[in-house]
Amino acid sequence: MSIMEDPSMLITILGSLLTNLPLLAVWFVGLYFAWRWREASFARYVTIGLTLMIVLLIASHVISIWLPMTLLQQGYSSVELGGIIGGIGFVFTLLNSGAWILILIALFRGRGNKAKRLYEDDNA
Repeated sequence: MSIMEDPSMLITILGSLLTNLPLLAVWFVGLYFAWRWREASFARYVTIGLTLMIVLLIASHVISIWLPMTLLQQGYSSVELGGIIGGIGFVFTLLNSGAWILILIALFRGRGNKAKRLYEDDNA
């Protein structure tokens, strides 16, 4: 069954996304500031990381609502469904971890040299 064929499923997905509206707002504000940042590598890492987080959040809501209903209608058992959802959850966790790594790289990349120079200047 397609999401577009069942308006109630689309409403359910949109309703579940509303619960994450504050988080989405923070991520979109982060994207805005990253685009305005003058350092290109910082902005690139943050933009990719936050965009990946936004896409994963939306995809996880769609999948968590649509997939169980579709697979159960196709005759999958709840045990099979659990295995499939667990595998998908693992992939989402890996991708989310990658997004966080990109953001951490953006935050701390090149900071060590600046901190070392400040420390040496203070102790000179």
